[in-house]
Amino acid sequence: IIFAKSINQLKQISQSWDPVIESIAEQFFPGPLTIIMPRSAALPNWINPEIDTIAMRIPASPSVMKLLDDTEDELLLSSSANLSGLNPVNNYQEALDQFTGKVDLILKPAVDEHLSGKASTIISYLDSSIRVIREGALLIN
Repeated sequence: IIFAKSINQLKQISQSWDPVIESIAEQFFPGPLTIIMPRSAALPNWINPEIDTIAMRIPASPSVMKLLDDTEDELLLSSSANLSGLNPVNNYQEALDQFTGKVDLILKPAVDEHLSGKASTIISYLDSSIRVIREGALLIN
């Protein structure tokens, strides 16, 4: 998953951005929505080179947004907040339990941040068609 701080950044790493996906992005970002779209040639080849789509989102987490702000205009490559087949983590300790030794960085949230325990909703937008891949924290009709 690519985390970005702006819709403009997402436009640069994806193809087929149009008014439909623009409206969805403006309505639900920042927030618990992940969008899968065709990847742009501008996305570095070392990021999943065998896959022609990219999963991306603008998170609502103040800690993640602060990290994105601190990296200026860089994107953040992230895993999901759970290992495949496991429930989403609900707190920092659960993140440590699942990810220690598997990722380079585990971001400790600010004291007042609450982890919802719900995975993000994932939609794909391929061939001008929206498909819900995983229902999560948002309800998309």
